[in-house]
Amino acid sequence: MGNMSYCQFQNTSPDLGQCADAIEDEGLPDSKRELLALRHMLGDCQRILDAVDPDELDEAIEAALPD
Repeated sequence: MGNMSYCQFQNTSPDLGQCADAIEDEGLPDSKRELLALRHMLGDCQRILDAVDPDELDEAIEAALPD
């Protein structure tokens, strides 16, 4: 089941961090399926990096309503 739109980033961020930790601690996974998933995930991460201007994000954070 996917994440609800109002919390998809806060739910996904810890999982992505766990993936980064695993690569730093253990290196690349052994499984072809996991390697292909990593490749797909890297493509999605690059799309996010290309789509988000850091300054615009900072401005949006400052303007956002408090939780």
